[in-house]
Amino acid sequence: MMIETSGPICSVGIAHGNKLLNLSEDHQGEHTRVLNDLIRNVLKQSDVTLKELDAIAVNEGPGSFTSLRIGVVAAKGMAYALEKPLLLIPGLKALATTAKDQIPDALYYLPLIDARRDEVYLAVYNSNLEEALVSPVAQILNNELQTRLNIGVGKCVIAGTGAFKWEQFISNWPVSVAEAPLSASNLVKIAFDRWGQGDFDSVSEAKPFYLKEPNITIPKEKLISR
Repeated sequence: MMIETSGPICSVGIAHGNKLLNLSEDHQGEHTRVLNDLIRNVLKQSDVTLKELDAIAVNEGPGSFTSLRIGVVAAKGMAYALEKPLLLIPGLKALATTAKDQIPDALYYLPLIDARRDEVYLAVYNSNLEEALVSPVAQILNNELQTRLNIGVGKCVIAGTGAFKWEQFISNWPVSVAEAPLSASNLVKIAFDRWGQGDFDSVSEAKPFYLKEPNITIPKEKLISR
């Protein structure tokens, strides 16, 4: 089972091997309310019980702080209660993997996740989907980005919820765009590879990958009382 809650879409999928069998999604942004129903729906669609699952995979982040916590806590709870292996899947690499499936001949893949204002969560992967040049980072988009990442001439592909900002903030770096919404379907290939290698995460130590500190706002009544 794959669980994706890092963004506005709450998504749960069931795969057999590296093939997605069924997907159950909600686009209303109410992850806490709908996640259990989505899990029940996709199990029913797939004619599979919780006990028959081989492993639980979840997008570890980066992404929305609250949304990430909902998904990771749910996955940990299921893995612990069912005594199943847990797989924390890096969300940026999952997007890069989907982008490469669509456009396989690029030199670099740049998954982008919207981090509000002019900022995105960004990583760079080479044609072998290995981290290259920069590790996952919260990055402001502007015309200096190509120089800062030290990427020369070559075909680059962007994908993810931050891709729509590219033309808004960058005018000097032409790229190709892959369609890759945040979905549990993006997790299948990496989860299957790690499952085959027995590369599992510790259930007790698993936590979301936030990448940056949350923006903590102070309630108005507390500001007024100061």
